[in-house]
Amino acid sequence: MAQTVSLSEKVNALAAKDWRKVAPPALPSGEPRFWNFQSSPPLPCAWPAQGSGKICYYLYAQATDPRLADGVRVAAPWAKAVADLRLPSPDPRIELLGMRLEELGIQGYRPLSGGELAIVKTGDAAKRGLEAWVAGRPGLSPGSLAEIKTYYCQWKRNNGVIAAALAPQQAEFFAWLACGD
Repeated sequence: MAQTVSLSEKVNALAAKDWRKVAPPALPSGEPRFWNFQSSPPLPCAWPAQGSGKICYYLYAQATDPRLADGVRVAAPWAKAVADLRLPSPDPRIELLGMRLEELGIQGYRPLSGGELAIVKTGDAAKRGLEAWVAGRPGLSPGSLAEIKTYYCQWKRNNGVIAAALAPQQAEFFAWLACGD
């Protein structure tokens, strides 16, 4: 039986190839940082999202820093992956946004509460729901829309540095989420 490759797996495979071309930010001597690329969850490329067809993943970077115990350094998006979900087998394409990382700041982290962890665990379903909505597939229930909003608001709270960087491109979607932040 053939194994299905998810859209996010396709995005990560393509991004891994382009990631090697991206230069780390210039650092003062003696400051070790170990950068890795990260991907946002799927986000609508246009608003209103329903039936627009295109989904975007923003590729950015995080760095561990031995001097930080409860956070990571975050760099601005260096690429965007776009896929048209109206196609039978959407293949993403990578649009490079820059060839050198631009550090944005430090994203702190903390243990999640039981409720927050439960929301994070709904991520796959929420992402599939958003993709179905963007693709214009019928049958998205009000409960599914609430699950999308809840998950993406939690993602924004957990990833404030990159979410703030994406705010100009995602202003209408973030407003629709109505996270109260």
